[in-house]
Amino acid sequence: MLLDSEIIDWFKSQGKGYQSSINNVLRSYVNHQLKKSNH
Repeated sequence: MLLDSEIIDWFKSQGKGYQSSINNVLRSYVNHQLKKSNH
């Protein structure tokens, strides 16, 4: 998966566990999209 370097740098600057944080943001987005499509 390719992400903009600015995005990765920001998540890294937030501290340890940045990859999990990216995953959590993506999971939240997908869940939101799924809820929208079910209406």
